[in-house]
Amino acid sequence: MSAALRHRKAIVRYRSLRNEVSRLSPAMAAAMLSGLDQQPVVVGQYSDGSGGACPLLAGQRAGGPLNHSTRFPDTWDAFCKVRSSRKARKASRHELVMLRMLLNEHLMPLGERSMLPTSIPEAPAPVSIDWESEVRDLLRRAQPVSA
Repeated sequence: MSAALRHRKAIVRYRSLRNEVSRLSPAMAAAMLSGLDQQPVVVGQYSDGSGGACPLLAGQRAGGPLNHSTRFPDTWDAFCKVRSSRKARKASRHELVMLRMLLNEHLMPLGERSMLPTSIPEAPAPVSIDWESEVRDLLRRAQPVSA
């Protein structure tokens, strides 16, 4: 699979998760944020049997109201690239950072949301260095001066 295709698929997964987060009630989004701090977060299962929970269960445990029509669990697993739900795994740091960012954005007042950047800034262009001339200059400066 090409890098461009992987990138497009990642964007689709991100947008799907963003849409599902936007459908959460503010109370559930706040409880989910709180729940992420209280227990390990897993993907692939509702819970892992040793205290870890999916974000939705973490939100419920923190007092958030459950909306049974949400597709959040499936979207979360798709975002985390879980194909089968046989075994839970711990959510990666990147997955948790992205989820926290989306939950915070959802809870942010609309006026403040308009101040968020709409695109990722371009990386600075790489600097081209002529290493041969740099080495020649260093060698010339390192030559002992004849008396």
